[in-house]
Amino acid sequence: MASRLDLHNALLEICEHSYFQPPESLKMIYPCFVYSKEAPHVWRANNGVYHHDNKYRAIYITEDPDTDIMDVMMQKFKWITIKTPYVSDNLNHYPFEIYF
Repeated sequence: MASRLDLHNALLEICEHSYFQPPESLKMIYPCFVYSKEAPHVWRANNGVYHHDNKYRAIYITEDPDTDIMDVMMQKFKWITIKTPYVSDNLNHYPFEIYF
């Protein structure tokens, strides 16, 4: 199973800046990924855990409203869910759930 650092490096291949659970005081450089770990996706069989995958929430934040990040992410990650993009503080946010 891949580690969080493997995911971090994979995100860095897409974007120069990636932050894992950054503190509020951190001045981020855009575009960037902000990501955190979530509860794993679990498959059960025979009254027990058969398999589980680590799940991460990653948000790509950019000033560019015309980014092709959704296409790039679908090509990069086999198990990914794209969530609804939104704008906050004049920045475009593209959220993803990644099973890695």
